[in-house]
Amino acid sequence: MSRFLDDYFDQGYNDDNPMPVDVMISIMQDMKNRQEGNALPDTIGAEYYFLQDFITLDMDCDFSYIEKDFLKHCSDKLPEFLKYTRNIDLDARYNENISVALQKKILYVIYGGAQSGDVYCRELLKYLFKIYHRNLYRTLKRFRKISMDEILGLSDEKEENSQLGVVGMVLIMCPLMGITFSDEVSVLYFYLIKKMEDWKREEYIEREFPEDGLFEECMKTVDAWMDDEKLSSQNKYGKKYYADERFAEECMNYFNYPGDFPFTSLENFMGLRIEMTRTLMTLKMNHPKKEYTYEQIQHLTMIYTLCSTIADIADRFDMETDYLLFKYDFDYDDDEDSLFDPKKIEVYKEKEKTEPEVLKTIASSTPVSSETEENENEYLKEIARLRSSLDEKDREIKRLRDAYSEAKASRREAEEMVHRYESEREELIALREFAYQTQQEEEIRNDLPVEEMKAAIKGKKIAIIGGHVNWHNKLKQQFPDWRFVLSEASKTVDGKMLEGCEKVYFYTDHMSHVIYGKFIAAVRERKIPFGYLGSIHIESVIKQVYEDLCGE
Repeated sequence: MSRFLDDYFDQGYNDDNPMPVDVMISIMQDMKNRQEGNALPDTIGAEYYFLQDFITLDMDCDFSYIEKDFLKHCSDKLPEFLKYTRNIDLDARYNENISVALQKKILYVIYGGAQSGDVYCRELLKYLFKIYHRNLYRTLKRFRKISMDEILGLSDEKEENSQLGVVGMVLIMCPLMGITFSDEVSVLYFYLIKKMEDWKREEYIEREFPEDGLFEECMKTVDAWMDDEKLSSQNKYGKKYYADERFAEECMNYFNYPGDFPFTSLENFMGLRIEMTRTLMTLKMNHPKKEYTYEQIQHLTMIYTLCSTIADIADRFDMETDYLLFKYDFDYDDDEDSLFDPKKIEVYKEKEKTEPEVLKTIASSTPVSSETEENENEYLKEIARLRSSLDEKDREIKRLRDAYSEAKASRREAEEMVHRYESEREELIALREFAYQTQQEEEIRNDLPVEEMKAAIKGKKIAIIGGHVNWHNKLKQQFPDWRFVLSEASKTVDGKMLEGCEKVYFYTDHMSHVIYGKFIAAVRERKIPFGYLGSIHIESVIKQVYEDLCGE
């Protein structure tokens, strides 16, 4: 049974261990939906998690072919397909990069086409599911009707986010494969909506606006710096900033871009004075008590400018792709500022030229062989074909030249990295052997009764990082002085919570590498002894902690 929804089936609810709120809300929403006679649940949560996990690494490599074939078949149907999609945030700011954002947007339009009944889109989705999610497809196609237990069983061995993705994929693909759901499956739709909304509240970055007067205050500071008579005339006009700008141009040239590319891509650049004011204002919004020098602000302004460029390019990319995919419905007649009017485009047929009578007479007296005309046409076609082929070869040569330059640079970097890591080889081997030995350790044996071990370690200052909240609650009942940290709930790591601990234990199942890295860094910084728990069995935990802290 999947861990992330095992609360639905846990029969141990009581005053000390109440039903989780999100579970209760999902069940109540489902009951309300049924009472109101709504046969179809809201699918937006399933669609969201379907889009998060459907594109695999292999599909990512092939996606240019997929989107090309899709647009070849359906480009004229996009406005109709979009009627069957929802307002899910797929812009670049909500994804890893602009490429992933575009792929998800196109995938969602394909889904909309499938929902509209388009045969090509339905078959395309089923084909993608079959070849890129082979194991899940083979398992799923054996069902004619599937229950909630069976859906959750398909996602048992995955991380929580991937579990949600698998559930979303199953809920989306089953109708396309002719598989029906048991009645209780509708609860899953509400649960995915709840998880999606929770994620938005926790992860979405809402732009903060400065307090009234802060911009003006920062501008006065910048003006004072720039007008300070003690500064030389060179420093007065941002010598440090322009030095950084030259380096940025050199970097762009290294990547075969014009040096001024980051600056010409800015949408709202209003001069160095305003840019420095915006930079200082951003710093004051986040660090109001910290003071900055003129030199620092010049350096940080260049970083601010480059960040602005990235945001502007991403926003422009999102806007243009949304227009191309017909996400925005606009009418040329409603735009008074637009000079373009497609209704005024006229395609003229070239009129037959009237030749003078004399030429007609000459022409009639000198018949042209039809064979000569055919040969001439063939020559023209061949010339056009060869020109096209040369152009294609030129493009291929340029692409290969760019790829070679990039590969050469990457190879040089890789060689340097290999040289660097060779020096750490012995340490890495030692760490690997330690991990292997840890996995092979037999269960700790001790003849002392468990209750005596428990009494001996009850007053110890222990911290346990990772694991499920239910497990934490059970341990907390027996060891109220211990500290417990839910890794998935910790967006930032406050190392002070670990100070004074005699030992820190990690339970790393389902803990991300990023979170683990932050906690292990905090532990090492404070030189706190640490270890790893390989089992959630309470008796095993007691024996291991006793052996570590009280054993001889």
